[in-house]
Amino acid sequence: MKKSIIAAGAASVALAAMPIVGLASAADFTDQLNLSIANNCAFTRQTTAHGSGESWSPSGTANDVLTGTQISLDTETTLGTSNFKVVCNNEKGYSVTVNASALTNTTSGSSATIPYGAAATAGYWSLTSDGDGASYADNYVAYEQAPTDNQSFTVTYKAYPGASQAAGSYQGTAEYTFAQLQ
Repeated sequence: MKKSIIAAGAASVALAAMPIVGLASAADFTDQLNLSIANNCAFTRQTTAHGSGESWSPSGTANDVLTGTQISLDTETTLGTSNFKVVCNNEKGYSVTVNASALTNTTSGSSATIPYGAAATAGYWSLTSDGDGASYADNYVAYEQAPTDNQSFTVTYKAYPGASQAAGSYQGTAEYTFAQLQ
């Protein structure tokens, strides 16, 4: 009985030492995995808290109306804020730009305006943004060259009517445009 066990053991060792012909090694097969991720970019307006002296009148999800009253001449006044949120998985990122108009006196027959832009002694209105990549020279209020899952930013509006600014009601717009970078 011991001879048959020894013989079987010797035969197993001999078989293990022989090369195996016709069997594939692990590197001979490759599985390809394909995954498609949908483009998911959204630009939304967030809830804005009311501050002292500001009045918001929601007119839908895309537009809000901000009314400042009793603005002092020759003094910069914060009119209010607007909050936005960007979610975008575009690999190259996104931008949010602003196109701002002058504030125009809506009183009948008046041609008085308050220009948008840099400080001027004759008066101006402006905005600032705490968004990543904000660049006022390029009209960016937010700019990111990478995907983002939750970028929130706040735009703050300010007005400085000059000492000789005509009385009346003024109206203007700040239009925001979202774009995916190419």
